Amino acid sequence: MSKKCWLGMACAIALLASGCGGGGGNNDGGDPVIVNTAPVANAGTAQSVVTTSLVTLDASASTDADGDALTYAWTWVSVPAGSTAALSDATVVAPSFTADLAGDYVLQLIVNDGTVNSTPVSVSIAAASTWAPVERVIDVADVPGISDWLGHPVPVRFDANTLHLYFSGYYHKLYATVPGAVFRITSTDNGSTWSAPERMTQLESNYQNYPGTYVNGKLLLIWHDGFDSQLFHTDLPTADTVPAVPTNYVNYAASDWHVNNVSHWNGELMGMWHQTAVSNWTPFVGTMGASTTSLSTVAWPFASTFFGPMPLSADQVLVFAANWDLYRVGFDGTAFTGTAQALPFPDANLGLNYAGTSLISPALDAASGYIYFVGYTQGNGKSSIYRTKLQR
Repeated sequence: MSKKCWLGMACAIALLASGCGGGGGNNDGGDPVIVNTAPVANAGTAQSVVTTSLVTLDASASTDADGDALTYAWTWVSVPAGSTAALSDATVVAPSFTADLAGDYVLQLIVNDGTVNSTPVSVSIAAASTWAPVERVIDVADVPGISDWLGHPVPVRFDANTLHLYFSGYYHKLYATVPGAVFRITSTDNGSTWSAPERMTQLESNYQNYPGTYVNGKLLLIWHDGFDSQLFHTDLPTADTVPAVPTNYVNYAASDWHVNNVSHWNGELMGMWHQTAVSNWTPFVGTMGASTTSLSTVAWPFASTFFGPMPLSADQVLVFAANWDLYRVGFDGTAFTGTAQALPFPDANLGLNYAGTSLISPALDAASGYIYFVGYTQGNGKSSIYRTKLQR
């Protein structure tokens, strides 16, 4: 290459570098200086959801004036006490999480355009537990020979298609000294319609006598004669079986315990009891044997007096406390875990003769999610059996 050519190329490069105007490098009259604009984050609108819902966040309205591609960074600001909520991916435009407990979930969003961050913004998700409309399953007037009280519903499924609901009926009020009977109604359409009540057996003891729960092919019955309670059982392996005369399962009188509200959790017994000289109810658990079981007390760590448990899932129970509060709380088989979450009672529905402030002897049909319970008719002490779902 000649010297001239080389100098000519150098001049051309210099002119290009200086904006071809020979203006001395101060950019006057040359190319404009490029200024980057910070992006604007948008975390979406606040949401109100039912507890245990899958919540999807939405940052798609975030913008960048320069048209730069954005990256996303979500972080937790706060969650309800005891919550284990976790984002599916904190770096995407629309991550999700499960609102596992009632309360407020607050998240912060920052977006970045490759150069600078946006100003942080936040979004709140309010989660609450609600109940489905209360349905009356069977009224005391529908059961021949029973005038006042139906109680202690026990849902049983011997197969996936038919629900059998066992319950007790009394000729007089709850604490009358007359024999009660165990009845059954069945439904093949998930409870939309029910059969006529069938008397299964008459209990031979007086005062309080009622089914407690069904587990491992046995219908457990509690007999309370006004002084002590004993747990009996009768084999009930199929839908065609008529309960035999019950036999003693646990003799609480031997240990001076009174027992009530027996249910089962993960195949084990769960319920409440108290010693004769102590008025406060406490929870118990016990592993079922073929002909007997031993029960042990579980500590109830919350302020309200424990009154009765009902399993909701493999790790949560519904607790109706003696101060008329309703809670959902974690349970791992040996101890209550997390924070007791206060729940509302199902809304009153006078067309169903439901008092609205009681949820007595709840029992879960896990296949459908319905909770069966006893509600009292307004004003006269009579009771009937109802059902609802906890839309958690």
